[in-house]
Amino acid sequence: MFHLQTRKSSGISLAVVALVLAIVTVFAISKHEANEQRRVTSEETPDTSQRLTVPKSSDKNSGGFIADKPQVIEAAPAPEGNANEGAESSATSTHDSERAAESPPSSTGRDSSEEGSSPKASAKGSGSEDSGNSREGGDERNSSDSGDASSNGNADCAVPAGVSADKVVVVSGSGGASASVKACEKVSKGYATVLSTSGKVGYSGIAAPGAKREGDGKTPSGVFSLTSGFGVNAKPSAFSGAYTRVSQDHVWVDGNAKNGYNTLKRKSDGYKGESMYQTPAYNYGQVVNYNPKNTPGKGSGIFLHVNTGSGKTAGCVSVSQSQLLKIFAWEGSSHAQIAISR
Repeated sequence: MFHLQTRKSSGISLAVVALVLAIVTVFAISKHEANEQRRVTSEETPDTSQRLTVPKSSDKNSGGFIADKPQVIEAAPAPEGNANEGAESSATSTHDSERAAESPPSSTGRDSSEEGSSPKASAKGSGSEDSGNSREGGDERNSSDSGDASSNGNADCAVPAGVSADKVVVVSGSGGASASVKACEKVSKGYATVLSTSGKVGYSGIAAPGAKREGDGKTPSGVFSLTSGFGVNAKPSAFSGAYTRVSQDHVWVDGNAKNGYNTLKRKSDGYKGESMYQTPAYNYGQVVNYNPKNTPGKGSGIFLHVNTGSGKTAGCVSVSQSQLLKIFAWEGSSHAQIAISR
């Protein structure tokens, strides 16, 4: 009996030992798997502590950061700017160079003399500038420049009644569209010739006093003030009064127009008329203050301008460019008149 019980006890003890060993083995395996899992997880997960940081800096000149916390370096953004800036600058330059060749000096503004009525000159200057075309249509042939009238004192210039200025351009018709042109200055006993040259007038000659009409091809007769200057070219040093550098937009309102008749206007403002952008005729010119009340139909756009070589005008008075610039210089700041007769 005792041996039977001993054998049973031994069997139970072996079973317990086997169970304990099994439990220990399972625990060990579980622990090993857990450690292995942690190792794998650790290898797959990046360590954020290794990210590159920039420490705080107070050096503004070096471009360092001044934030309180380290900052992660990010890709620098592309510098901002107007990609078209260079192109726009070039366009503006071009634009400015185009405007410099065909527009009034106030490249984006308008000359005060061009609105409302015929431009008036407040002053004229001395000096001389010749930009070519000095021998247009033989106008310089047989011309003379006798110098300062006050020095010779010869009252050799016949001036018609009605002249009140100390300086007058005397235009005398010599048949057809030809005329003599003299710059005459007042002396003690009359007027002396300072400059003499040949010129051209309207293709139909010179009209009788008061008979000038729009489109008749005649130059008006009478005594008129010489006022503002204008031209395709820049203002010459020889001219010191009001001057408009004309562009392709400028017209002198003429024909059957009533609004703005006989004044300098712009096509872009809805006006029509004679283009003022003509070369060589309007390289330089000066307004003859004919029809100052701008009466429609009475005649418009009478100028003293550069001869084209055609041998005639449509009603203006023309001389060679070099002689015109000499006349400008001679006028100086004085009020001058023009006296035209048949």
